Amino acid sequence: MSSGPRGVDLLPGAVAPAYDGGSLVNLTASIAAVFGVPTGHGALREPLPADGGVDRVVLLVCDALGERQFARHLASGTMPRLAHRIDAGEARRSVLTSVFP
Repeated sequence: MSSGPRGVDLLPGAVAPAYDGGSLVNLTASIAAVFGVPTGHGALREPLPADGGVDRVVLLVCDALGERQFARHLASGTMPRLAHRIDAGEARRSVLTSVFP
């Protein structure tokens, strides 16, 4: 077993939350920062593409859809509009961790 935050044992293959810039809490902090709203949490390691002049952000959350499942759906053609936006650089696909594996 591997060890997660605060020394909690994780099941084999589980991914510990990446609170150092790779989790959902960091995503919300980054989105809030675009609008000048402090959250007290660190931003994402990789900055959002919003560089000013943004008045809206669309966040698509697919709860309980794992990264590998998502990749299979994109590759199979079941999400052509989203795949096109990602390929065109109009959307970004990132893997983030949640609060619990």
